[in-house]
Amino acid sequence: MLIWIIILFSVISNAFFLGFRYARRIENKLDVPRAGKRHLYCLGDGITYGVGVLNNRRAFAWPYQLEASLGAGWQVINYGTEDATLLEGKNALQSGRTFQVLSQVKEPSVLLMIGTNDSKLGIWNERRFEAAFDDFLVRLAEHCRELIVLLPISVQAPRIPMKTEIRAEIVGQIVQIERSICQSRQIPFLDLFHLSENHPEWYANDGIHLNQQGNRKISDWIYEEIQHSGLLKGSGALRETDPEVNA
Repeated sequence: MLIWIIILFSVISNAFFLGFRYARRIENKLDVPRAGKRHLYCLGDGITYGVGVLNNRRAFAWPYQLEASLGAGWQVINYGTEDATLLEGKNALQSGRTFQVLSQVKEPSVLLMIGTNDSKLGIWNERRFEAAFDDFLVRLAEHCRELIVLLPISVQAPRIPMKTEIRAEIVGQIVQIERSICQSRQIPFLDLFHLSENHPEWYANDGIHLNQQGNRKISDWIYEEIQHSGLLKGSGALRETDPEVNA
């Protein structure tokens, strides 16, 4: 009897594992721009991707909720990549598939949130990050029609014991570096760090990724800031022309 229980458990575990991998493989397909829409590209890491709402991220991840708020004339394209970093390494944003595709788009409108994973031990280097962010921002701004930097969200204490390489105090330093460079380069930014720092209820159990409520709050706030400040020109309306991917 025991051996049959073990076999059954093994079968169920393997089926779950394979199903999980298949689901993730489907979800990792890049969003495809649709004709007749104005496109807003969200470039970032797993927080943008929707790791905290993975079971239904296309409904709850903040880029897709932002699309619903902007209106029928818009498509918000989620180019978040799990574990993405700014600094060079195996998960470097600039070497990844999403950035390579974005590089082929003519004058895109982009929201950028990056830096949380750079806080990890073995990756973090303050001087290198400052130089890399400045260089990346300048080059990205030259390529974009519109660029808005989203300062990374804060890191909260996990609700359950778990090991994480992401260091909250370093994320705070990263936010200060990004803020300073955006100000010196006159690139608009939105401060998600201070918006989120007193709201642990917005987070998944790991204290890093946003839960359903957090994604909604972030999406609503970004939309309100875009509407009230005019940071994203023509928000809520479809332009007559929308540059597509270069031939």
